Amino acid sequence: MAGCAATAPPRTIIENCGPWSPIVVSKADVLTDSTAKQILSHDCVGVRLHCWPPPTPQACQAPPAQTK
Repeated sequence: MAGCAATAPPRTIIENCGPWSPIVVSKADVLTDSTAKQILSHDCVGVRLHCWPPPTPQACQAPPAQTK
C-alpha cells in the first residue's frame, strides 16, 4: 500500500504568497473600524505565511485576553 501513497511537495513561499501583497493605507484614507480590522487580518495572514514582515513588531500579535 505504501507504493500507492503520494505526498505533495511542500509549498514554497512564492506559491503561498501568489499574487497578493500587503494592503498599505495612506494617511489620507478614511477607514471604518471594520475595514481597518479586515486589512489588518489580511496583512497578518501574509505575515504568518512568511510573505512579508509585519508592519510593526506588535501588529500581528494576538491581543491580550479580555477580562470581565
